[in-house]
Amino acid sequence: MSVGDKCISASLVTVELLPSEAGTDLICTHQGAFFEGADGPEMREEGWRTLLESLAREFSVSRLAEPLDITLAAVVQHLQVLEESGLVQTEKVGRVRTCRIEPTGFSVAAQWIGDRRTAWERRLDRLGELLAEPD
Repeated sequence: MSVGDKCISASLVTVELLPSEAGTDLICTHQGAFFEGADGPEMREEGWRTLLESLAREFSVSRLAEPLDITLAAVVQHLQVLEESGLVQTEKVGRVRTCRIEPTGFSVAAQWIGDRRTAWERRLDRLGELLAEPD
């Protein structure tokens, strides 16, 4: 679907770090509807990658939005999700809001992934063995 020459898509990404009995649970949900081939998952992933790479340095929100083919309001919404999940920290000084990566949030995510990696590798190895067995 397009308006004029612009493709339209809708996307919602949620990242949550929730306390649990075992420590912290990381829950990431990505839902998207892509219209027309020009705005598919590849472009969306490239936008996220560009945003996260830019956040390695401290930038204003408007500067972060410059290379992206989305509105400033959309960048702000994405940053709110990242900030609420502890992955980004923002600070407003006067009229300028700056943001940067919050390494602690990624450490929690890396720990969560690491805690589950061995179990999933075992499960996938077993699945491979089952699929390799003759019927």
